[in-house]
Amino acid sequence: ITPDYTFFLVDDFAEGSDRLVQIYQATRSVSDETYCITNSPVVDDDHAIRVPFEVKEPLLMPLYILPVFQIIAYEVSAKLNSWDNHPMFKDFKKYADSKTATVKKIMFD
Repeated sequence: ITPDYTFFLVDDFAEGSDRLVQIYQATRSVSDETYCITNSPVVDDDHAIRVPFEVKEPLLMPLYILPVFQIIAYEVSAKLNSWDNHPMFKDFKKYADSKTATVKKIMFD
């Protein structure tokens, strides 16, 4: 890894939380662009995406976290104007179209 990398770490809000904080601190020692989805007070607010509720069932966390990455991918694509797709992507769209713009609209409008 280098200081040019950006990292997103995801807390499991269970047994892995302490380990995640260790990995966050180690990664942050290399790259300032290290962010964590966590409620740990060890992770400063500038580098944390907080979950605004108590996580009672850690197995459901992917349902809460997935939109974060969809929105980040959408925003990066929009800012970099990288909407050009590889020609084979048309086959992908036959099976599953992107829902990112819809998710962003629901969450932020």
